[in-house]
Amino acid sequence: MRSESKPYNKDCNRQRTQERAEALSLSAQGWKVSEIASHLNRASNPVRQTFYRWLSQGREGLFDAQRSGRAKKWKEEELKLLETGLSEEQRTYNSRQLSKKKRLAREKNERKFKEKPKSPAKSEKGSRIGNAETP
Repeated sequence: MRSESKPYNKDCNRQRTQERAEALSLSAQGWKVSEIASHLNRASNPVRQTFYRWLSQGREGLFDAQRSGRAKKWKEEELKLLETGLSEEQRTYNSRQLSKKKRLAREKNERKFKEKPKSPAKSEKGSRIGNAETP
């Protein structure tokens, strides 16, 4: 019986994925868990976990599960903007300068999209709206 599939990360760690696949292959060839563990320089418990994950999750069990982590501070469009800008410029930046450049670009974009407040209609000197004097 397979459990609900969790999102997994295929690109996370290829070496671990290859070792898990190798452990399954060696097991299919009749190797014992202790022999597989010593061949892979691992303890026997991770090898057993690999077998359990294979049985419960199938192919997805080979890959690492998606892990929570710190949210990205840079958005994709900001990175692309910086990449294009840096490819055009003839200089290098350190991380502090890049952060400042990103902040300035973000502030510039925010100013573009802010609505300008509408000023009230100005009346002529000496006259009031609604109570205009007649000459």
